[in-house]
Amino acid sequence: MSGTAKRIILLVLCILLIIVLQTRIDVYRQHYKPGGTASFGYISREVLATALMGLREVAAGLLWLKIEDYFHSGEHEKIPPLIRIITWLDPHFVEAYSSGAWQLAWNSEDWRLIPSAEEFLKEGIRNNPDKYELYADMGWLYYDKIKDYDKAIEWYKRASALKSPPQVRRMLAHSYERAGKIDEAIKVWKSLVEEGKKEVERNPKNFEAIFNRDVAIHNYNMCIIRKVDRAALAKRPKPYYLSYQVYRVSPRILQVRAKTNLPELSRIRVSLVDADIAERKKKSLGWQLMNVTEYIDVWPQVRKGEMKTDIDLSDALKYPLKGDRFILTISLLPQTQPVVVQDVLGWLGEGMAGGDVVVVHSSPLKKKIEKSTILTLGDIAGQQTALIKEVK
Repeated sequence: MSGTAKRIILLVLCILLIIVLQTRIDVYRQHYKPGGTASFGYISREVLATALMGLREVAAGLLWLKIEDYFHSGEHEKIPPLIRIITWLDPHFVEAYSSGAWQLAWNSEDWRLIPSAEEFLKEGIRNNPDKYELYADMGWLYYDKIKDYDKAIEWYKRASALKSPPQVRRMLAHSYERAGKIDEAIKVWKSLVEEGKKEVERNPKNFEAIFNRDVAIHNYNMCIIRKVDRAALAKRPKPYYLSYQVYRVSPRILQVRAKTNLPELSRIRVSLVDADIAERKKKSLGWQLMNVTEYIDVWPQVRKGEMKTDIDLSDALKYPLKGDRFILTISLLPQTQPVVVQDVLGWLGEGMAGGDVVVVHSSPLKKKIEKSTILTLGDIAGQQTALIKEVK
């Protein structure tokens, strides 16, 4: 058989695979709605394996091309089910695991799906234990989204133990800084400086090597300077306060207006969740997506002594409001702040004092401002514009 004939046969098989897969996807697509499920469990591995006649990696590659089309056309809701199928077909498709976790944790804008993103990455790691990328993805999930810097350190350390680029250890150093473990951060930066200098000696005209060295030197020096400057903040802490009012603008839309003397550009974390969310999260994911309300916004900033932000709960699929009571929490966490704010407050709030400041007894000690209040379903869903809460 000639090469041309073989290529024609392969092409025909590929077309048949696409038809079979698309038929299977269409049957079950009705069960998937944006924000409605992250289970992906509605197509069996056995059905797909039988349909694909052993050409699993080929089919995974074809589906990946389809995902590229959906991404660029803005049809993001069609992507997660296909990614689930791809990782069943080819469990070594690392980029699919990375993309799937990103779709769940970031692109969905649904905090209820973050545990699913975490589990998806863990599955990828089990199937690809020697790939640093997935460990680094898990580190970024904890660093950027969950804001648990100790967990981020764990995962970036595991990524660094594998063959990985300097960027991974840079994120390890940044995680140590965010966690307030400055001596450990300095050690990592120092090792990156030494490694960078050696690489430039070997490749003096390599731009990437020069860039990596210079980045490491800059961060190493800045970390030492900030260690000295921010330690001095503990000797002269400043009292800070934060108070806020909650208005109902319209049904399911609230507005928080805060007064504070926190530094300009401080980020205020706003969350509104079911009062019994811990119990609700013990149920299945499908049940949670119909019954759990979890609104979190980490981006509101202080401007000229004020912070104003809307809490838009109008999407009933994402915020079902099935409970009777909800906890609204307004907080400032120093370790999550921009560098210019940390230069005033400290890595962990060393420069903070006053009655509104809470000490978290951890290692190392942290400080924060956190004020919560209870809202009822009537407060949130009422018809009239009104001031519903004031928290001093």
